[in-house]
Amino acid sequence: MVLHPAVGSGASYAVTDLGTFNATTSSGYGINAQGKVVGGDYDQNNSTAFLYDGTMHSIGTLGMQSTAFGINATGKITGVFESAANPLFDHAFRYDGTVHDLGTLGGPTSYGLAINDAGTVAGDAAIPTPAGSSYLYHAIVYDTSMHDLGTLGGIESYAFGINASGQVTGAADTSGNASQHAFFYDGQMHDIGTLGGTSAAGISINASGNIAGNSNLLGSPTMHAFRYDGTMHDLSTLGGTNSNALSINASGQIVGQSDITGNAVQHAFIYDTTHGMIDLNTLISPSAGWTLVLARAINDSGQITGYGTIQGATHGFLLTPIPEPNSIALAALGLIGLAAIASRGRRPLRYRRER
Repeated sequence: MVLHPAVGSGASYAVTDLGTFNATTSSGYGINAQGKVVGGDYDQNNSTAFLYDGTMHSIGTLGMQSTAFGINATGKITGVFESAANPLFDHAFRYDGTVHDLGTLGGPTSYGLAINDAGTVAGDAAIPTPAGSSYLYHAIVYDTSMHDLGTLGGIESYAFGINASGQVTGAADTSGNASQHAFFYDGQMHDIGTLGGTSAAGISINASGNIAGNSNLLGSPTMHAFRYDGTMHDLSTLGGTNSNALSINASGQIVGQSDITGNAVQHAFIYDTTHGMIDLNTLISPSAGWTLVLARAINDSGQITGYGTIQGATHGFLLTPIPEPNSIALAALGLIGLAAIASRGRRPLRYRRER
């Protein structure tokens, strides 16, 4: 059962500090069905991809620098690493106990940003360009090889999310390259538009094909989070100017980051169609000492990862929903009822049916 935030009922989430292992800063980027988290551990000069399963572990040997962005239900991980052989360029990887370099589309660079339970990776990769030209990127998926998803008629595209069916979302230039629109891909790239502005990106897609992302508004650089279910819905903000949606789960809960009133700082949020956008800082105990800055991913059980500040340090976090007291009481009553039935012994089928 997905546990929704209980507005006004006190703390709705327990906070776990993911800590660090080599550096001073960490961030959670991906979470799977078992609540395992992947991300990056950072200092001024280095980053290291990690897996958190109760303890933070470095992921294999990934060259000089690395970050993990996605993990699936079987524990396969994707991200990006900087090869020791060619440290100027990043490559996407898939990790299954061994690090696999996913290569590129002929250019020097690629990124793995999301992975589904089949192990298919979504991201982007540089394509060949004339000498001296800037690199151009196309959205990709990688199953046993890398596939170029094309664009919406322009020169570049980027894939950010993939669901269990292999449907993909991201952003792509339209014809003439004057706009970059969010897309939905199901074997063909479909333009799902913007919130009226010229730029939008789909960041996460759930099993139903609903998408969370962000778009600028008509005539404005202001960015707002959106939910797409065939129509693009503006999720507004936490009182400030900008917001970004970064992950959506099967029940349609969305997490991300928003400016708060005054725009001086950003806070992590959760959104659902019942409660709207809620500051996650209002759903944890004040005594926890955290300021939750960004929520990056949410699983179907409602667990969330991202990063925040605690005692002056920036650390990754894991939020776990706390069952409401009435849910605990009902569960306890159910157990008592089962115990009572068991103590009476097995009843005839007719008796149980007539009861």
